[in-house]
Amino acid sequence: MPIDNFGNLWLKKIEKYEYMQFDSLQLGIIDVLNKANKYNNMVLVTLRRSREMLLKQLNNFGIRKYFIDVLSSGDDIIPRWKIKYNLVEKYLENNKKEEHVFIGDTETDIVAGNNLGFYTIAVLCGIRNEELLKVKPRKFYYHSYDIIKEFS
Repeated sequence: MPIDNFGNLWLKKIEKYEYMQFDSLQLGIIDVLNKANKYNNMVLVTLRRSREMLLKQLNNFGIRKYFIDVLSSGDDIIPRWKIKYNLVEKYLENNKKEEHVFIGDTETDIVAGNNLGFYTIAVLCGIRNEELLKVKPRKFYYHSYDIIKEFS
């Protein structure tokens, strides 16, 4: 199967409930969310295409309560970081601008955060590895539970 066909098939299926039930939270993430939520207003920014399935999954994991808002888009803008950039820019038009931290596990996340002028933190335990460091996050951690150090 050519790689394009695989990619299209993967995109069609990845957000279906029968596949999403295989997802799990990373070790220690509830502790990180609890700690971060004490001192920060958190907004989730994602490129998930199905907002309905995204919210269902956040509720099933019991983590929706940690975010004051959830921004999502299934747009196909290239470069991909522009989608997250645009989502956050639009959100900030209607919300108080303060000091922000952008935490992500992809180049898309870090480039969007950098272009927004935010303090960026890369987590290398997601779908990427040290290649993510090429886009120059301000800080990086190998495990999401290590982010708790930022809120201590």
